[in-house]
Amino acid sequence: MTLRALASALLALPLTAPVVHGQTAPAAIPKPAANAVDPASIQALKDMGTYPQSLNRFRASTALTGERVLADRQKLQHAASATVDAARPSKLRARMWSARFMAVGAAIAVTSAVIGSMVNTVPVGCIPVNYGGMVYQQCGSTWYQPQGSQLVVVGPPY
Repeated sequence: MTLRALASALLALPLTAPVVHGQTAPAAIPKPAANAVDPASIQALKDMGTYPQSLNRFRASTALTGERVLADRQKLQHAASATVDAARPSKLRARMWSARFMAVGAAIAVTSAVIGSMVNTVPVGCIPVNYGGMVYQQCGSTWYQPQGSQLVVVGPPY
């Protein structure tokens, strides 16, 4: 009888007692840094933009080619190019070419001017905005701030 009670107790034990396994805590997963971009890279980009901002006129061009492999293993090669001409304070011409868009060109009389450029007058239709004791002129997405007898293109004041 004692053997029978012991057997019953051993069979009931897995049903009543929880199984406990020991294991180590998982290693902490490192969180990415708040600013994962190298500050030196950001400064290099700012430095590269300084020279074009000092020019009254400039042109930037790019060209690219690429391939697409179809399901039947044929390769299609495509190419595209773009040229942007800018003249301070208010002229911009963009020309893009690809197999899809053949020689698309546009000339724009008034566009977002380059920050830091100086003008004598603002385009028609600008709205005066008083902010922080200064009266700015808002012309679409371009902002002008008085500086002496001229106006300088600035970023939005707020």
